[in-house]
Amino acid sequence: DLRAGSSEDLGEGSSRSLAHLCAAALEIVTRARGTMRHRVTREEGERYLAIGLASAGEGDDEDRVRLLVAASFFPFALKEVRLSDEELEPARRAGEEAAAMADRLGRVDLRSAALDGISSLHQSIGRYGPVGEAIARRLELVPKLTDPYEIGDIYAMAAWWALSTGRYREAAGFADRGVREAQAGSPA
Repeated sequence: DLRAGSSEDLGEGSSRSLAHLCAAALEIVTRARGTMRHRVTREEGERYLAIGLASAGEGDDEDRVRLLVAASFFPFALKEVRLSDEELEPARRAGEEAAAMADRLGRVDLRSAALDGISSLHQSIGRYGPVGEAIARRLELVPKLTDPYEIGDIYAMAAWWALSTGRYREAAGFADRGVREAQAGSPA
């Protein structure tokens, strides 16, 4: 807030730093919301998203991807009672834009995060068909990933999707594989 409210222009490095700070804050608020004692409001989230995107500028950039990923999680993380397809569309577009940009940057980890946002927005309203599509796209990324947390999250979401759609054996298989693949580097 202090940096965003500063009246002096601190140059491009400061803008990049502000974009990075907003992306880091929104990652916690959206993708790791279970770690927070108090939730932020949609208005607060949108404010930091706008500041971050303005500071990131145009073009392919890691912080821009991370900000778009956060935007894709807004319907899930900043709980809305019920959203129409039209209200969900901006979040889905942000997730797809983030996934494409992450692909261009060669960042499979960020691509997985973007697809997680897409699946989560559909899951938030109980639409499991599109969740399955995003999960399948994430599962294709597993061999290219090294982060045990991300790999575990992919399998956890796949198990949740499979359980919610009556694919009980698949759910158990995804859960088992997730524990095995993630446990060595991420016991939690």
